[in-house]
Amino acid sequence: MLGASMWWSSEFWDWLGKLPSGSASFLGTVTGSALGLFAVILGALYNARLNRQRDDAIREADRIAVASALLAELSNVHRTLVENSETFVERPPAPGEGLVIAGPTVKVFPKLMSNLGLLEPDTINTVMNAYLSTEDYLDRPILLGGKLQTNMPEGRQMVYLSAAQADSVRRLNLFRTGPIKVAMTALAPYLK
Repeated sequence: MLGASMWWSSEFWDWLGKLPSGSASFLGTVTGSALGLFAVILGALYNARLNRQRDDAIREADRIAVASALLAELSNVHRTLVENSETFVERPPAPGEGLVIAGPTVKVFPKLMSNLGLLEPDTINTVMNAYLSTEDYLDRPILLGGKLQTNMPEGRQMVYLSAAQADSVRRLNLFRTGPIKVAMTALAPYLK
């Protein structure tokens, strides 16, 4: 086999040597152009690979930032609900008094809504459940006979309830922490 390739190689060079000078120049130009095109294609592919790596790194950084912000906000809502529940046990309102229930403050989530697609679908589902649970938080106290306070700053809602409803509100708070805790657990792995 080696002898056949040497014969072909020798024949090729003989053939090339017998060509007129214009033909040899043409073959050299075609060969150089082909090598140049090959180099340009390799360069473009390598550049595309580097761009994909950069884009993946940016996407991962954005994913971590979104998860961190949502986790921080949900942690704050969770802590508030738990602390309020503990307050009702440690210092229950006196009979005849009233209590004011504030709706959870959610400011980060609306701003990050367009970036939720960076998270896994299961994580998005649990995060949405947690936020939906906080969104309608004040509905239950109102159904228990609470009165929505009207003179509140924009974006703030509070409900006034009788002291007799303190235990119901405590149980509501603890119930609402469930979906929030699930969402917090789903967001934690993104923070590596």
